[in-house]
Amino acid sequence: MAERRLSASLDADERCTVVQGIKRLGWWMFLRTTMLGRGIRSELENFSLFVETSILHKALGEEMREVVLTVEDDDSGMHLVTHVTDPPDPLENTRNIATLMRHIGVKKIKLDTRLEANQFANVVEILWGLRNRLYRLSPDGCDAAVREIITPPGKRVACTLTRLDPETGTLVIRYSYCEMVFSRAVKTFKERTTNLFRDHRAFFRAAPRGAFVALLISGLPYIILAFTPGLGMLGYALIFCAAVATCGTIASLTFLTFQTIGSIEYDKEQQAWELQQAYKELSRAHRTLEADLDIARLIQRKLIPDEKDAPFPGHVAIATSFEPEMQVGGDYFDFKALDDSLLAVIIADVSGHGMSAAFITGLIKTAFELAGDERRTPAVFVKDLNRRLCGMIPIGSFATLFYAVYNVRTREMRYVDAGHNPPVMLVGGNGEAITPLNKDGGMVTGVLADMSYEEAAVHLEPGDKVALVTDGVTEAHGLDRTELYGADRFHKVLADNIAEHAGVMRDRLLASVKEFEQGVSPTDDRAVVILEVLK
Repeated sequence: MAERRLSASLDADERCTVVQGIKRLGWWMFLRTTMLGRGIRSELENFSLFVETSILHKALGEEMREVVLTVEDDDSGMHLVTHVTDPPDPLENTRNIATLMRHIGVKKIKLDTRLEANQFANVVEILWGLRNRLYRLSPDGCDAAVREIITPPGKRVACTLTRLDPETGTLVIRYSYCEMVFSRAVKTFKERTTNLFRDHRAFFRAAPRGAFVALLISGLPYIILAFTPGLGMLGYALIFCAAVATCGTIASLTFLTFQTIGSIEYDKEQQAWELQQAYKELSRAHRTLEADLDIARLIQRKLIPDEKDAPFPGHVAIATSFEPEMQVGGDYFDFKALDDSLLAVIIADVSGHGMSAAFITGLIKTAFELAGDERRTPAVFVKDLNRRLCGMIPIGSFATLFYAVYNVRTREMRYVDAGHNPPVMLVGGNGEAITPLNKDGGMVTGVLADMSYEEAAVHLEPGDKVALVTDGVTEAHGLDRTELYGADRFHKVLADNIAEHAGVMRDRLLASVKEFEQGVSPTDDRAVVILEVLK
């Protein structure tokens, strides 16, 4: 109801003047001490402190820009909906705040993680003062204060930019930089005296002259007063003392003012110069890094084979996709003919992102290419690869992988699953169900050098497909970042496309993930390999 009334009153509200809005908004200080009762004020102080210390600081530490609070429907208060790790329990006593938010049509509150408790409290206090106007507006009335809050970009309150969207019921409170009074005074003074004071040196040079002029101007009344007849020695003495005190004070303050402004300008100029130099260095380093990353991206792309070059085209078809989160990534897949009947396939997911993860994928590629007969036996190959990685990668890094050797003549596939997630799925042909190849072959590689691995075997039939993906698929985030794509959606796409060829299944899986993300940027590397048995 509140949202409809707000929307209906916007046209009439456009006739409001800014002066009227400022006058109405000025009552909030009075409302804070009168209409804002002790109960809700105490509740607001406690809740604001809880939001800052238990929620915003935690989210800021996780490099989040905002958190979202939602208002419950049962008058029980508020609860947190965010990606903050281990979110704290909601404050129990928030009934009055939740009632106020529902009263003005607020369903969600988006808070900038840089906000402080007093800023949040001040915004709520203003909303309390305007609550009836936000809920019930006369069609012929005008309220510039409300108009500022419900229209972009919002109302500046306590160094925040606050806006209530009446259509979605979302209250957005953003941190906003506020200039201090003295800063504005200096800025205004500089704008009006541009021709006189071009830099800090001009202020320093003008300080003695300014003090002298102030001395003359302030001393002029005392000079005139000294010519008044009949003052006597005591009168002249008092005038002299007053003149010295007044003129000296004014001249000193004028001198200090010029010196202070000059010092401020000097600091600003020095900071601007240092910032410019740092920006140049940063830009140079950024260009170098971007060039290196472009080369690394091209190299990594060459490490990953083209599906058009897949061996045994009459026996198997392979459809692939590789999407790194950054220029380079930690996902890797490969395939290779070991002889005239054996096809080796590997997919790996390295911990971390970027250059460090890409370097480890290069090590796996090297081992895959240079290994000899041990590639024919998955357990032996993975054990040897694990030993090499343990001796070369830092502690804390590891790689999950799935390695398989498929015999195109016997249609037997032997494989090792070294902690790979999500599990590799066998998609049966002829309308059969999908099943996981979840034989646990051993722990992830790169952790324990003497780890042994066990292999398993499965017999494939024409039409069967083996789907290998990395967790960048199943852990894709939706628009609200509170839900993951998940294994269920992954399995459903496979099940719905059992009869399709590998390339079609790959395309529909990627399209499904993109549709779920709704434009959200990926937070992990993403690799897909679909192996289809043709005959």
